[in-house]
Amino acid sequence: HHAKENVLQTPTWNIFAEAPKLIMDSIQGECKVAQDQITTFNGVDLASALPENCYNVLAQDCSPEMKFMVLMRNSKESPNHKDINVKLGEYDIDMYYSADAFKMKINNLEVSEEHLPYKSFNYPTVEIKKKGNGVSLSASEYGIDSLDYDGLTFKFRPTIWMKGKTCGICGHNDDESEKELQMPDGSVAKDQMRFIHSWILPAESCSEGCNLKHTLVKLEKAIATDGAKAKCYSVQPVLRCAKGCSPVKTVEVSTGFHCLPSDVSLDLPEGQIRLEKSEDFSEKVEAHTACSCETSPCAA
Repeated sequence: HHAKENVLQTPTWNIFAEAPKLIMDSIQGECKVAQDQITTFNGVDLASALPENCYNVLAQDCSPEMKFMVLMRNSKESPNHKDINVKLGEYDIDMYYSADAFKMKINNLEVSEEHLPYKSFNYPTVEIKKKGNGVSLSASEYGIDSLDYDGLTFKFRPTIWMKGKTCGICGHNDDESEKELQMPDGSVAKDQMRFIHSWILPAESCSEGCNLKHTLVKLEKAIATDGAKAKCYSVQPVLRCAKGCSPVKTVEVSTGFHCLPSDVSLDLPEGQIRLEKSEDFSEKVEAHTACSCETSPCAA
């Protein structure tokens, strides 16, 4: 009689054992990238037309501790594949596909698949193990519960205590979608493209191949304010090709502008990417997403 009772109870207990996991899954949040779609922690789908050769900040710890940063770009060799770079404390981890094979570098040293699973010697612990056709990285002390990557798809889950502390294209993981398109300067983008462009990480060296930079633009056409011509400047930057490069792909983005009488000159220092002025109107302008350079920017 007792044995029969146990048989009946077992499935019930299994269901309850799963309950905490289901609750955790719903609280934790997951950011996914597959082909040209990014699904944020809060479940918002973004069309991910990423600018070429440039890393975008998918997610980072936005608390003062800045424990991690996860970057992604389209692979140069295969547009369908993504390259991932993860920065964790003293670790700089590159995961990418080259010649149809998975490759990984830790602090610029190649680690072959045969050497997986990998576990760091020092605390905090970083673990990387094989999973399907790719790998899974976990570093819970740094705020990364799991980061799965197979070249084509990417899934990232921060630890539960990182809830609401992340920023980047994946969002804040705070179950609020009002500020889903929040840019690094804290303002909310007018469209998805503008939002994705704002999270580009400008190249630290010319050899990285990212020839785009954030630039304040002047509106080419004269706008009549009180019957007079005016010069208008974007209050936030737009992606433009670096000096010596010309655009081969462009896209329209909505940008706010501030206008000045035409006889007033505005001195914009080189590298300034924000205009602390009120927005007079919004206009669609051309942003560059791929460039062709006659000479290597390294030669400049």
